[in-house]
Amino acid sequence: MPPIVDLVHGLASRGDTERRVLVYLPFEDQDALLPLFRQFPHYEFYIYAPGQRWRDDGHLHTRPLSRDGFQQDLIDSHWVICNAGFELISEALQLGKRIMAKPLRGQIEQLANAAALEQLGYAAIEDRIDRAALAFWFDCEPVAPRIGYPDVATALARWIYDGCTETVASLSDQLWHETDRGRGSWKIGRVA
Repeated sequence: MPPIVDLVHGLASRGDTERRVLVYLPFEDQDALLPLFRQFPHYEFYIYAPGQRWRDDGHLHTRPLSRDGFQQDLIDSHWVICNAGFELISEALQLGKRIMAKPLRGQIEQLANAAALEQLGYAAIEDRIDRAALAFWFDCEPVAPRIGYPDVATALARWIYDGCTETVASLSDQLWHETDRGRGSWKIGRVA
Protein backbone atom coordinates (compact mmCIF):
# COMPACT_ATOMS: atom_id res chain seq x y z
CA MET A 1 0.00 0.00 0.00
CA PRO A 2 1.08 3.59 -0.44
CA PRO A 3 1.83 5.33 2.85
CA ILE A 4 -0.86 6.78 5.05
CA VAL A 5 0.23 10.40 5.03
CA ASP A 6 -1.11 12.98 7.45
CA LEU A 7 -2.34 15.49 4.90
CA VAL A 8 -2.12 18.37 7.40
CA HIS A 9 -5.44 19.98 6.54
CA GLY A 10 -5.74 23.69 7.22
CA LEU A 11 -2.03 24.47 7.45
CA ALA A 12 -0.44 26.74 4.86
CA SER A 13 3.07 28.04 4.49
CA ARG A 14 3.75 31.23 6.44
CA GLY A 15 5.90 32.83 3.76
CA ASP A 16 9.28 32.56 2.10
CA THR A 17 10.58 29.00 2.47
CA GLU A 18 13.54 29.06 0.07
CA ARG A 19 16.18 29.15 2.83
CA ARG A 20 14.34 27.25 5.58
CA VAL A 21 15.66 23.80 6.55
CA LEU A 22 13.82 21.34 8.81
CA VAL A 23 16.21 19.02 10.66
CA TYR A 24 15.05 15.88 12.42
CA LEU A 25 18.01 13.71 13.37
CA PRO A 26 17.03 12.55 16.87
CA PHE A 27 19.76 9.90 17.13
CA GLU A 28 22.63 12.28 16.29
CA ASP A 29 24.72 14.24 18.77
CA GLN A 30 22.82 17.54 18.75
CA ASP A 31 25.81 19.43 20.15
CA ALA A 32 27.85 18.33 17.12
CA LEU A 33 25.16 19.37 14.63
CA LEU A 34 24.87 22.98 15.77
CA PRO A 35 28.46 24.01 14.89
CA LEU A 36 28.02 22.32 11.51
CA PHE A 37 24.82 24.21 10.72
CA ARG A 38 26.35 27.44 12.02
CA GLN A 39 28.68 27.31 8.99
CA PHE A 40 25.69 27.97 6.68
CA PRO A 41 24.39 31.38 7.81
CA HIS A 42 22.29 31.89 4.67
CA TYR A 43 19.91 29.13 5.76
CA GLU A 44 17.46 29.04 8.67
CA PHE A 45 17.70 25.67 10.46
CA TYR A 46 14.74 24.43 12.53
CA ILE A 47 16.15 21.56 14.55
CA TYR A 48 13.83 19.14 16.37
CA ALA A 49 15.01 16.43 18.75
CA PRO A 50 14.01 14.89 22.06
CA GLY A 51 15.27 17.04 24.92
CA GLN A 52 15.76 20.17 22.81
CA ARG A 53 14.72 23.50 24.26
CA TRP A 54 12.91 26.24 22.39
CA ARG A 55 15.76 28.57 21.43
CA ASP A 56 16.48 31.00 18.62
CA ASP A 57 20.18 31.71 18.14
CA GLY A 58 20.65 33.67 14.92
CA HIS A 59 19.79 31.30 12.07
CA LEU A 60 19.64 28.23 14.35
CA HIS A 61 16.27 27.44 15.90
CA THR A 62 16.12 24.46 18.25
CA ARG A 63 12.72 23.08 19.12
CA PRO A 64 11.35 20.47 21.52
CA LEU A 65 9.19 17.76 20.03
CA SER A 66 5.82 19.20 19.06
CA ARG A 67 3.39 17.68 16.57
CA ASP A 68 1.80 20.97 15.54
CA GLY A 69 5.03 22.98 15.53
CA PHE A 70 6.85 20.26 13.60
CA GLN A 71 4.12 20.00 10.96
CA GLN A 72 4.05 23.77 10.49
CA ASP A 73 7.85 23.95 10.16
CA LEU A 74 7.74 21.03 7.70
CA ILE A 75 5.27 22.94 5.56
CA ASP A 76 7.30 26.15 5.87
CA SER A 77 10.60 24.48 4.92
CA HIS A 78 12.07 24.01 1.47
CA TRP A 79 14.65 21.47 2.66
CA VAL A 80 14.46 18.46 5.01
CA ILE A 81 17.40 16.70 6.66
CA CYS A 82 16.36 13.50 8.42
CA ASN A 83 16.96 9.81 8.85
CA ALA A 84 15.45 7.43 6.29
CA GLY A 85 12.30 6.54 8.21
CA PHE A 86 9.14 5.96 6.19
CA GLU A 87 6.71 8.48 7.68
CA LEU A 88 8.65 11.77 7.51
CA ILE A 89 10.11 10.88 4.10
CA SER A 90 6.59 10.19 2.78
CA GLU A 91 5.27 13.48 4.15
CA ALA A 92 8.24 15.40 2.69
CA LEU A 93 7.68 13.78 -0.72
CA GLN A 94 3.97 14.60 -0.54
CA LEU A 95 4.90 18.25 0.06
CA GLY A 96 7.65 18.37 -2.59
CA LYS A 97 10.55 19.04 -0.21
CA ARG A 98 14.22 18.56 -1.08
CA ILE A 99 15.46 15.73 1.13
CA MET A 100 18.82 14.69 2.52
CA ALA A 101 18.51 11.38 4.35
CA LYS A 102 21.01 9.66 6.60
CA PRO A 103 19.91 6.07 7.20
CA LEU A 104 20.47 4.72 10.69
CA ARG A 105 23.18 2.08 10.70
CA GLY A 106 21.97 -1.42 11.43
CA GLN A 107 18.33 -0.57 10.68
CA ILE A 108 17.37 -2.67 7.65
CA GLU A 109 14.18 -0.65 7.02
CA GLN A 110 16.19 2.58 6.91
CA LEU A 111 18.79 1.07 4.59
CA ALA A 112 16.05 -0.27 2.28
CA ASN A 113 14.25 3.09 2.26
CA ALA A 114 17.51 4.88 1.47
CA ALA A 115 18.29 2.47 -1.38
CA ALA A 116 14.81 3.00 -2.86
CA LEU A 117 15.04 6.79 -2.51
CA GLU A 118 18.44 6.79 -4.18
CA GLN A 119 17.34 4.46 -6.99
CA LEU A 120 14.25 6.57 -7.67
CA GLY A 121 16.24 9.79 -7.49
CA TYR A 122 13.99 11.22 -4.76
CA ALA A 123 16.61 12.21 -2.16
CA ALA A 124 20.29 12.76 -1.50
CA ILE A 125 21.52 9.90 0.68
CA GLU A 126 24.49 10.42 2.99
CA ASP A 127 26.23 8.07 5.42
CA ARG A 128 27.57 11.12 7.23
CA ILE A 129 26.22 14.66 7.40
CA ASP A 130 29.23 16.96 7.13
CA ARG A 131 30.15 20.34 5.66
CA ALA A 132 30.99 18.95 2.21
CA ALA A 133 27.73 17.00 1.95
CA LEU A 134 25.66 20.02 3.00
CA ALA A 135 27.50 22.46 0.74
CA PHE A 136 27.06 20.15 -2.26
CA TRP A 137 23.39 19.56 -1.47
CA PHE A 138 22.60 23.25 -1.07
CA ASP A 139 24.47 24.15 -4.28
CA CYS A 140 22.96 21.55 -6.61
CA GLU A 141 19.69 22.45 -8.29
CA PRO A 142 17.63 19.29 -8.80
CA VAL A 143 13.88 19.63 -8.74
CA ALA A 144 12.32 18.01 -5.70
CA PRO A 145 9.70 15.45 -6.66
CA ARG A 146 6.17 15.89 -5.37
CA ILE A 147 4.33 12.64 -4.81
CA GLY A 148 0.54 12.83 -4.62
CA TYR A 149 -0.44 9.90 -2.44
CA PRO A 150 -4.12 8.95 -2.36
CA ASP A 151 -6.12 9.01 0.87
CA VAL A 152 -5.17 5.49 1.95
CA ALA A 153 -6.81 5.72 5.40
CA THR A 154 -10.22 6.52 3.90
CA ALA A 155 -9.81 3.82 1.24
CA LEU A 156 -8.98 1.23 3.92
CA ALA A 157 -11.93 2.30 6.08
CA ARG A 158 -14.25 2.08 3.07
CA TRP A 159 -12.80 -1.34 2.15
CA ILE A 160 -13.47 -2.65 5.68
CA TYR A 161 -16.94 -1.06 5.80
CA ASP A 162 -17.82 -2.71 2.47
CA GLY A 163 -16.87 -6.13 3.86
CA CYS A 164 -13.36 -6.53 2.43
CA THR A 165 -14.82 -7.93 -0.79
CA GLU A 166 -11.84 -7.15 -3.01
CA THR A 167 -8.41 -8.59 -2.35
CA VAL A 168 -5.74 -6.63 -0.55
CA ALA A 169 -3.58 -6.93 -3.68
CA SER A 170 -6.36 -5.42 -5.81
CA LEU A 171 -6.88 -2.55 -3.36
CA SER A 172 -3.12 -1.96 -3.22
CA ASP A 173 -2.83 -1.93 -7.02
CA GLN A 174 -5.72 0.53 -7.28
CA LEU A 175 -4.18 2.89 -4.70
CA TRP A 176 -0.72 2.75 -6.26
CA HIS A 177 -2.32 3.51 -9.62
CA GLU A 178 -3.88 6.64 -8.05
CA THR A 179 -0.48 7.81 -6.78
CA ASP A 180 0.74 10.78 -8.80
CA ARG A 181 4.50 10.67 -9.14
CA GLY A 182 5.84 14.18 -9.73
CA ARG A 183 8.97 14.89 -11.67
CA GLY A 184 12.31 15.31 -10.00
CA SER A 185 15.74 13.83 -9.98
CA TRP A 186 18.45 13.53 -7.39
CA LYS A 187 20.66 11.34 -9.57
CA ILE A 188 23.70 13.38 -8.76
CA GLY A 189 27.08 12.42 -7.44
CA ARG A 190 29.49 14.06 -5.07
CA VAL A 191 33.20 13.82 -5.53
CA ALA A 192 34.80 12.63 -2.30
